[in-house]
Amino acid sequence: MKRRNPLLFAIILFAVAPGVARAQAWSGIIDTKRAIDWSQAGVTGGIPTRNTFCSSLTSTATAAQIQTH
Repeated sequence: MKRRNPLLFAIILFAVAPGVARAQAWSGIIDTKRAIDWSQAGVTGGIPTRNTFCSSLTSTATAAQIQTH
């Protein structure tokens, strides 16, 4: 059996896979009355950046150390 070129296989895989792997629309899979619109889910404006840190604990912190912070 002749060995195939792995580079050619990779090129074909990356050229074809994105077209095949697209997400499908859910409509038609479940009844629209039971579907949930997730397009507005999440935090408006994104998750805010945390600039103030109250304390830093290590992974070896005891329960008493955690309770005091």
